[in-house]
Amino acid sequence: MTTSYFCVFHPSDIHAISESGSQNIYLNGKEILSLNDFYKILSTKLQFDSNFGNNLDALYDSLSDLSWIDMLQVNIIIENTNYFLKNESVDTKSNVILTLYDAAESISSDPIFEDEPSRSLIFYFEHTQWLEDIMEENALIWQYI
Repeated sequence: MTTSYFCVFHPSDIHAISESGSQNIYLNGKEILSLNDFYKILSTKLQFDSNFGNNLDALYDSLSDLSWIDMLQVNIIIENTNYFLKNESVDTKSNVILTLYDAAESISSDPIFEDEPSRSLIFYFEHTQWLEDIMEENALIWQYI
């Protein structure tokens, strides 16, 4: 099992991501050029509550729960990362990445409720330089697979 919340892969290595007992959610960066695209697609794929607020706070709250998903590990795999949030500023991209990281860290710590099992959330990104720069600038722990 992976020990980092963020993993970077090369397209030829995508087959290595599949882990038994995990749910893989695939996102195509070519379809997620804006933050609104991201909210819409991710909330649909992860079946967020219909009251999802389409903002980073709501994204954090939803991702740090995931109690409605049967699998205890959720892998969000983003292909074509060079297109992901392409229409957004570097600051917006950085805020999104930090929110994703914080949510993954939160859900992977103690469960919210006593009777809840421990869960984990791991983001897999196809390698791209802008993402690596953001992760390095913010001292985020990540690994290549």
